[in-house]
Amino acid sequence: MTTELRRDADSSVDDNFTILISPNNDKHNGYTFTVNPLGTQFDALISDEGRINDPNWDGIWKSNAHITSDRWTATVAIPFSTLNFKTSDNVTIGSTPSLYSSQKRRGSVALLSAHLRH
Repeated sequence: MTTELRRDADSSVDDNFTILISPNNDKHNGYTFTVNPLGTQFDALISDEGRINDPNWDGIWKSNAHITSDRWTATVAIPFSTLNFKTSDNVTIGSTPSLYSSQKRRGSVALLSAHLRH
């Protein structure tokens, strides 16, 4: 069951979809963006190799969630301007999406790396 409607509240009480992004692909610093089935957002700045997780940071991003009879879906849009990464013609960012089920108390994780050119 999903109940949380307050932004930046404890996201572990509900099912959620989270994206961790390391803009410089250094695996030490980055951002976390989480949305639950009600569309409630949680975001934080991660630093000091993950030892500091600052939920007072509020990035500019959009999310939407939709609940059906047998599942829920989420759409997340994070502008590059929200992420503080090195500007160059050749950028590699690291990202880790994860899906957490509060009823099963478990999650699944996939590791991704995106190579961007403009």
